[in-house]
Amino acid sequence: MLYQAKDLESYKLGAVDGEVGKVKDFYFDDQSFVVRYVVADTRTWFFGGKVLLSPKSFERLDPQEQLIHVNLTKDQIKDSPKPEEHEPINRQYEKELSDFHGWGYYWLGSGNMAGGGYNSSGTSVPGSVAPLPPIPEELGNEANKNRAGTQDDIREGHEEKELEEHLRHDDSALQSVDDIKGYDVHAKEGEIGKIRDVVIEGETQKIRYLVIDTGSTFNRQTILLSPEWVKDISWIDRTVTVPLEHDLLQNAPVFEHDQAITRDYEERLFTHYNRPHYWTK
Repeated sequence: MLYQAKDLESYKLGAVDGEVGKVKDFYFDDQSFVVRYVVADTRTWFFGGKVLLSPKSFERLDPQEQLIHVNLTKDQIKDSPKPEEHEPINRQYEKELSDFHGWGYYWLGSGNMAGGGYNSSGTSVPGSVAPLPPIPEELGNEANKNRAGTQDDIREGHEEKELEEHLRHDDSALQSVDDIKGYDVHAKEGEIGKIRDVVIEGETQKIRYLVIDTGSTFNRQTILLSPEWVKDISWIDRTVTVPLEHDLLQNAPVFEHDQAITRDYEERLFTHYNRPHYWTK
């Protein structure tokens, strides 16, 4: 299901033992446009202010109650590492937060909880450790046990090295949904409008659309654009560039702020832009 961020920002957060805060913002990865954390405002419930929660801690989302159920207790949330109020999120903080909750390191890629690993066919994947060659049968079980231990040691050492490399570069690439609102959107012929909101897919936590206000004050309409169609985002200049003609954008299917985003609407949108459907990939 697809949700506008502005609607989710009114949702409460329900811990295992009661309400613990409200959704305030979202931090997303600026490479994949996947939401990595929900920013929770917990000041009404306990001293400490801003808390970050990974979608990995979410059990379910209840639109009727406007409530996100979290599989943590109030104390776990209260005692978790807190980010600096006005500082960007760095990788060292993310590691401390992930270690505290046991979430694993998303930035190391797919595989086991810490990333890495290898697939069942033995084919290497990015960031993986190639499997050792098979042990001849005549060497027996002891050799296989030693081989397994060696493989585990190699994998563990590889993961530690990869983690150290990430921490050394301190290369967290998180952006705030609240901050991206108001960015100027430029088409081929110049500015077309401003980002008003984003649309998040509940199942994948991926930002599927940027909500764009186009036109003038007296002739304004809202359209949706996929981040995959964006050519460039300047976080310094607060601009988004799309390699599309002005007329194509102006004639795109209009999006009403309170409308549900149906598959029928998405099909019309993707047909208009002549783009492949993400849901059939």
